[in-house]
Amino acid sequence: MEALGWFNFATIGVAVIAAGVAWWQAAEARKSRKGAEAAVVEARRAADASERQAVAAEKAVSLQEEQAKPQPWTAKHISGDLYAFVNNLTEVLRVHKVECSPEGTQLLRLQIPDDGICQPGDRVEFMYSVKFHNAPHKLVLHWTRGADDEVNRFILPL
Repeated sequence: MEALGWFNFATIGVAVIAAGVAWWQAAEARKSRKGAEAAVVEARRAADASERQAVAAEKAVSLQEEQAKPQPWTAKHISGDLYAFVNNLTEVLRVHKVECSPEGTQLLRLQIPDDGICQPGDRVEFMYSVKFHNAPHKLVLHWTRGADDEVNRFILPL
């Protein structure tokens, strides 16, 4: 074989090797691209999870702040069948009504001030007995703060 033939043969060999290297690099690039796409998907999932955690943390903080505030009313057992709603705040509250649920049930006794005004620490007393055949399962105290017109509800399951 002449030198030109060997040169052609060597050139073809180098071209085949270069084609093999190019094919190998393309295969690696495809793998890298797939890996990058998977990483992007995982990053999006992680970002979504972080956002959900931030929202949950904000809700938890809000709930803790709400729970840290003094509740306007508490229900206390006085003695026997006598109970009371007690104004826990440092402001005047006005009681509008106390509803019994289910409808048609009633308390043995309910004592609301005539004007409905409850000073801090004042009580709205009521008598309740499970032995009473017409005893309610839930009480709903409707009240407002001072001059505020927004009627709030305090619900007491019995």
